[in-house]
Amino acid sequence: MPARRKSVSTSQVLLVEGADDRWVVERLYERLGRPRSFDILQADGIDKLVYRIGTEVLTQGREVLGVVVDADNDIEARWERIKLQFKSVGIELPAKRRNQGVIISSDPRIGVWLMPDNNSSGQLEDFVQSMIPYNDQVRPLADSFVDSIPLELREFSPNKIVRAKLYAWLSTRKEPGPMSRAIQAKYLDIDSELAQSFLSFLIELFD
Repeated sequence: MPARRKSVSTSQVLLVEGADDRWVVERLYERLGRPRSFDILQADGIDKLVYRIGTEVLTQGREVLGVVVDADNDIEARWERIKLQFKSVGIELPAKRRNQGVIISSDPRIGVWLMPDNNSSGQLEDFVQSMIPYNDQVRPLADSFVDSIPLELREFSPNKIVRAKLYAWLSTRKEPGPMSRAIQAKYLDIDSELAQSFLSFLIELFD
């Protein structure tokens, strides 16, 4: 393995794709009422995140590195890409993922979560929409509105329909805003099964 690089970064870091991911994690921890022991670094996109994995692994003093990325349209291809990048710096990730996220005892300790659930193609928005209360009466109306938009008038791609429906629902809140604000305002249920699984992953990895 190449020599470690000096850095002023903290010993525990969660590397995420962008600002939305960062703020969702921060607001989830605030709602949990648990002090956060790790820094969150946003890489501004999947390509930059993958490029930074090696640097973060080799940072001097790094004890724990977590990585959260979107599975997007091909979860297997995304997993192989992440595995290959870790392998390039001497870290072997398992061939198969866990639904609860992958955590391995290496140096540094490594954790990987593929949004939304380590098992499905999708994105952060798929994860967040799972926190909409199951008995919410506006959600089906928001979904119906998006579904009613003629295909020729849709300016979002087919794989972004969950995002469109989520933001349609968010726009109906008393204080409309981004996903992180909906978590902070308790419009979203952090006791949902998927949210609790993700939080358990972070707690196991860092705490």
